[in-house]
Amino acid sequence: MAVRLITDLPSRNSAPIPWVDVQSNFPWDDPEFSKQMLRKHLDTSHDEASRRPEIMAAQVEWMDSTWFRPRKAKSILDLACGPGLIANSLARKDYTVKGIDIAPASINYGRKIAADWGLPASFIQGDIRQIGYGSGFDAALFNYGLANSFKREDFALILHRIKEALNPGGIVILEMITPEAMAKKVGKTWHTRLAGGLFGRRAYLALKEYFFYPSDITACEIHYVIDLETTRVNEYSICCKGYRDEELAVVLKESGLKKIAEFDSLTGETGIKDSEMRVIVAERPAG
Repeated sequence: MAVRLITDLPSRNSAPIPWVDVQSNFPWDDPEFSKQMLRKHLDTSHDEASRRPEIMAAQVEWMDSTWFRPRKAKSILDLACGPGLIANSLARKDYTVKGIDIAPASINYGRKIAADWGLPASFIQGDIRQIGYGSGFDAALFNYGLANSFKREDFALILHRIKEALNPGGIVILEMITPEAMAKKVGKTWHTRLAGGLFGRRAYLALKEYFFYPSDITACEIHYVIDLETTRVNEYSICCKGYRDEELAVVLKESGLKKIAEFDSLTGETGIKDSEMRVIVAERPAG
């Protein structure tokens, strides 16, 4: 049953299946929601939306020095770029960068910074499953585990479109959540926002539940957001898909990409115990 009132919560589905019982419905393209999300991106006290500046700077330096400069890259595509923090950092290093994101507030922020600094970066708002990427890129980025938030078929479609946007010999850097990290999130938490927050301007109480299904490495995260004035409940959900080596290899091959390297972080480390991320570098073959 759908949860509409606080009295419905005890009868909610106790084992919802991602993309079956639960559909991803975060309103990423809603102007007001995207403003709240932008605040999280720009909050340098945590890594919940974008990484803290010192971490991001190290990531940009690693990508630049290890992959882009040695390959003489000039143009870079940044998918799900958020407010363009990485895109504009790369543009400051004289790369021509195109960022695409669904959130209007983030795109407007990226554009403003690029315009204020005269940077060679452009930002397009749209759903990366539908919008055109363009072509002629030497490299592409798809970071922060966002690839996991798509169904397998959509992820494969996005990878194919990345391949088509890359020049022969171009690379894509994917930062993905590991299945083990997904499994560790299982559980429920309550939190209160008396001054409002991501899910609304008025005071609310929120229950977050996370479910993981190891058989097909899928998960869903559900937020039951209770308006403290009306006790009505709004339900926000996101689904995730994880990949083990064999399945990821198949998806890359289907998309026309070839894995050439793997790391445990976006700064090039390997051998990190219990790393929450895996970084895949894949190439569009030159032949």
